[in-house]
This record gives sequence, C-alpha cells and structure tokens, in this order.
Amino acid sequence: MKKTLLLMASAVVLLTSCKDNKEDAVTEKGTVINVNDNTACTLYIKLDSGLNIDPLNKTAKEISPFLTDSNRVTVTYRIDNDFQTPCPNAKPVEVVDIQRISE
Repeated sequence: MKKTLLLMASAVVLLTSCKDNKEDAVTEKGTVINVNDNTACTLYIKLDSGLNIDPLNKTAKEISPFLTDSNRVTVTYRIDNDFQTPCPNAKPVEVVDIQRISE
C-alpha cells in the first residue's frame, strides 16, 4: 500500500512539475531578413512591432517557401523559451502559420 501511494505521489509531482515554455499564439506582420554574415543565424523575421523572431521550424515544407529575403508576411507564432537562437536580439519561435502579404 505504501509503495502504491508513494508511486502515485511521485507521478503527480512529475506530471505537475513539467512546464510548457511555449506562450500563446500571436499573429503579426513583418519582413523576412536573410543574414549573410557567416554566422549560424541565417534569417529572422523583423515584426512591425519591433520584435525579431527566429523560426525554429524554418525548414518545414509549409513554412520555408515564405522565407525569402524582404518578403512581407503575416505570421502566427508561439515564443518557445525551451530553445536559444543564434540570432542576436531575436526570440526563438514555432511558426504556426505564415502567409505572404500581397502588396
């Protein structure tokens, strides 16, 4: 009985202590910036709000076609604090949706 109770208590502690570091999804407009300075940072999106974001899933087939230099996009993303980005002054994000803005 004690072992079962201890096992259940341990499971509760483990399950409730796991923290998801992803924030709620946000949609904003921005401009794709390709970086050509021999660093690990290859591109980021400069949002109209002034925030720079680095898409962690930039190679995904549904996202990569929109990531060309100077492309204006509407992007829905979640900041993911579980990762660090090689892009200075950028937040690591998971892109949920991205669309090109026709101008």
